[in-house]
Amino acid sequence: MYRTERILILTSVLFVGLGLTLAVSRGVLGSENEGLGILVWLLSLLLTVIAGVGAFWLRSGIPVTGSTTLSQSYLPLVRVPLIVVVPAVLVVGFVIFLRLFESGVLQALVLALAALSFSSVFWAQAHSVNWRDRYFGLAQAVLNLLSHLAAFLFFSVIYGLKVRALYSASAVGIVTCLLMYEMLSRDATWHRAMGLPVEGRRTTLALLSIAAGLVAGEITWGLNYWAALSTLVGGAFLLLVFYVIYGVVSHYVERTVTPSIFVEFGAVAALGVGVILASAFLT
Repeated sequence: MYRTERILILTSVLFVGLGLTLAVSRGVLGSENEGLGILVWLLSLLLTVIAGVGAFWLRSGIPVTGSTTLSQSYLPLVRVPLIVVVPAVLVVGFVIFLRLFESGVLQALVLALAALSFSSVFWAQAHSVNWRDRYFGLAQAVLNLLSHLAAFLFFSVIYGLKVRALYSASAVGIVTCLLMYEMLSRDATWHRAMGLPVEGRRTTLALLSIAAGLVAGEITWGLNYWAALSTLVGGAFLLLVFYVIYGVVSHYVERTVTPSIFVEFGAVAALGVGVILASAFLT
């Protein structure tokens, strides 16, 4: 029961905090000025910290038999624990994604999606500690799904801002590298815990994640010169890139790469690009 209580507490705090940032940015709590803008980013930073610390708080006291926990794993070169990556990136993603919309109805829908996402990520992290947990497989799938959602939130905003390619490509590359390393590390950890074949060296995972970030950044650089795509369609295009890269790289980490894998993801990429192009030119 303590898991459910902590998930509800964390979700409620993050939901209220996200709503507060929206209220401040819309001028509900006062006239718009530079001070309120700074307040929004301070609140966003506080929510990010709460999400990260909350991930540790939620996992405290969970039995570690058959553990696959990433609590003691860190990002390369920096002392940022991997366990905080997905919750923190989701929080920041929703904060900036909300600012894309002017409609109160759409913002309310995004807030509802955020609440569902926050509760889901904490539930999944609680059930991904031990591979013997009956919900372990579902928890891993949920975490991967939410990682892709976080990528989409960032990619849509970054593409929609239409800033210089140097900044947009760098931002997409960094977000891709960060999320890719978390997902690959999690895959490698549970494969190793279950005694399955895996390429789990940290240097290899780091190099694969950096390569993925570079590819995504290069594609973003070229995409910036294409004005036909809307903000959300541009984000969907970059999400497709992220999905295909992760699909291929994850099979390499799991040592299951075959020619059919490249055919499969190549077909997915071609179909996705076709749908996105059609939506861009038909709207």
